Amino acid sequence: MESSKYPNFPRLTSGGLKFADSKEACSFKHQRRTNPSRAASLPADRVRQQAIDQVKKMGGDVSDEKVVWGQYRVQFGIFRGQTFRWVLENSLGYVGWMIAGMKGEKPTQTPVSLNRFTFKQYVESFEEGRQVIDIKRRERYQPPPTQSPPGMSAVPTARTNTFSSLLVGRPLSPHVLQRKVQQTLHEDKSVPRQVASCKTERTELETLEAIQRYEESGSRDIKVPVLFATAGTSSSSSSTQPTSNTDVSLPEGWKQTLPVADHLWVSKTLFHTTKKGKVAMDWSKVNRLWWYPPQPALVYSKPPRCDRYFSSRLLLWMPRKLWHVRLVCPQASCHNCELTSAGIYPRLRQVLDVDGYYSLATEYLECCKCKKKVISWSGAVIKQLDVGHRLQFPVILSYKYACDTRVIVLLRQRGLGNSATQLRKKISEEHSETWLRKAAHYLTDCQAFAAASERKLVAGPTFQDPPARVPIPGYRWFQLIYSNEVLQRLDEVKASITSVVGRVLKLDSTKKITKKLAGQSTGTAAWATNMGNEHGQVLMSVLTATEGTGLAPMIEGIVRRYTTMREPPPELLYVDRDCCGTSSQLRTMFSEWPDLKIRLDIWHFIRRFAVGCTTESHQLYGVFLKRLSSCVFEWSGEDLERLKAAKRAEMIAKHVTNMTESDVMRAIKKKELQQHCRRATRGRDETEQLIYQLLVAFSGDQGLDTLGVPLLDSQRIWEIWASQKQHIRCIQDPAHFQLYTKIGQITKSGICLPVYRCARGSTSLESFHNHLHRFIPVFLLLALFSNRIPSKWQTCQ
Repeated sequence: MESSKYPNFPRLTSGGLKFADSKEACSFKHQRRTNPSRAASLPADRVRQQAIDQVKKMGGDVSDEKVVWGQYRVQFGIFRGQTFRWVLENSLGYVGWMIAGMKGEKPTQTPVSLNRFTFKQYVESFEEGRQVIDIKRRERYQPPPTQSPPGMSAVPTARTNTFSSLLVGRPLSPHVLQRKVQQTLHEDKSVPRQVASCKTERTELETLEAIQRYEESGSRDIKVPVLFATAGTSSSSSSTQPTSNTDVSLPEGWKQTLPVADHLWVSKTLFHTTKKGKVAMDWSKVNRLWWYPPQPALVYSKPPRCDRYFSSRLLLWMPRKLWHVRLVCPQASCHNCELTSAGIYPRLRQVLDVDGYYSLATEYLECCKCKKKVISWSGAVIKQLDVGHRLQFPVILSYKYACDTRVIVLLRQRGLGNSATQLRKKISEEHSETWLRKAAHYLTDCQAFAAASERKLVAGPTFQDPPARVPIPGYRWFQLIYSNEVLQRLDEVKASITSVVGRVLKLDSTKKITKKLAGQSTGTAAWATNMGNEHGQVLMSVLTATEGTGLAPMIEGIVRRYTTMREPPPELLYVDRDCCGTSSQLRTMFSEWPDLKIRLDIWHFIRRFAVGCTTESHQLYGVFLKRLSSCVFEWSGEDLERLKAAKRAEMIAKHVTNMTESDVMRAIKKKELQQHCRRATRGRDETEQLIYQLLVAFSGDQGLDTLGVPLLDSQRIWEIWASQKQHIRCIQDPAHFQLYTKIGQITKSGICLPVYRCARGSTSLESFHNHLHRFIPVFLLLALFSNRIPSKWQTCQ
């Protein structure tokens, strides 16, 4: 192969392939960890076109597929952004490890999956690449060879009956000990035994001499050779060391994915060895979902085992075996052909719970017609179960990890103090506390045997260190799992959301959300339009290219919802535009509701006059808007007098004397007015007259600040007045329509004050827009951004 055409595989001085990363790869890894890439993955056709352009630029042959593949850009992993050839030349070990882990993986139509399998095809096209994959696959999936203990040959042994073993265990009388030694010396040599080294044989002779001295002295206070202490230690420590992979009856896949602390109890509980020496599940014992490990003993007579303290429970998900339900193949071409059991699934999942992890195991199901296998925990199988059995599967699966629903339920009630980051901190704290309790329990039980060893009461045991605490995924994983959990109950969420109606509707649009569209969805929409009701609930949301147009499907859906639910049509609609005229576009869309009153939101009406100001930083800007609001609204005299009486009594209780009416009004806060006092519009004629007088006043000397700068642009403000004067009738409250609802009452200084909620205007939708703007990060808002917003709001496209 030409060095300029195909990759140069790194090699050692001995000529073998070099798996270690190059300096360039290490530098790139460090740079990527400090500054991770957040760009979206490119489509496969775009990646290929860029590679072809690069080959042409380099003067290469675009007809050679290997050359083109070499210029593909990696769309995944730590080396994202580098070419296939660069990764193969600088991180050969990573390439072999990654492709070896793709064993059994099937390609999908996602950009990352297509890129991964193209990379695999590129590496396997070279002989060196196939060698690397074969080496890494053997390291990853084949168990290590069983090694004989140091100093022993690999000859199998039928029994081990050495001199040192006679001194371990309960004390023996001199006569019994002498008889056992003679049996050991004269046993049949044809029995296969472990062949010890010369050093071990010398130690055995020393042990025999110690036994003879023991018989002569009749005392056990004899200095025993080193082998005695070693044997005693091995005997005691054998119960503390976890059982190795070769000592338990588990499938190879379970040994690799099940925690070591769970190997022994799971193998004894669920598996057995057949007459042919194969490991098989004991199906007669599979009679429940949850399996729990044995608990540590209250009192130990021998050194405790570490796995008794750190083992976890097991969820054995086999719905067909446990409930005898009929499950059918999800393939449409099979026409509901029944699935049959096809053995256990070779791998387990570790499920994140509130205070630790537990294991999830399942079985394979096979279609009798297409012969395809389906995993029992797949969504296509779980959806076939009834609600009662479906709820017994409390796991939400992702590509690599799994999470218990008890964790995700904590994220449903979103608030200022309940975020994915905060939840991860709480879960991490719970895991740490649980691990510390188990470690303290284990070390406390070990302490008694360590103290007995110091007093020479027992041979010195060796204790295994507690296992390391399993780390917790990042906060973005929690957000992903929450989105998957919302998708699983999407039908329920849709049913709940689409059952919301109201007698006062509000329609408002914003650009705050569409500006955050990233990736392929950038620039696909300009406006986000929402419809809500008087209770602050959002009925529907859409994305449109222009404001006003494209809303017909949304309005048709709202009208159909009222008709289907047999609810009376709403009486009032607040909008931010298109409020006047019987032939307006909005009135035409609501033609099925001829009695619907359309009103202009007063806040938007006032903001139109604010455009006529020279600057918002003017000293009189706030005063002008406040006066303009007073020209439109008037407070209820009854409510205002009640509030002033309560405030006056409160001030008297604080020993404030000689209060005037203005002192009481200044003491009343704006929030108190909004809570306890109702407002109403003044009427068309009075409002028009007051606004005109206000504009005349602020157009003169009263509109100048201390430097003589006018507040209003004299030409623009009167153009605005000429165009907005006709909308004054659109902002008036409908006659005989109750806009305020009493939601409670409070007692202040002995006076009962009602608490009101107002249905006027579209302020609640403006708050919803601000919430979405803060809630959705820029780099997470993709085309399917509706999966990230709270479930109590509906977002449709």
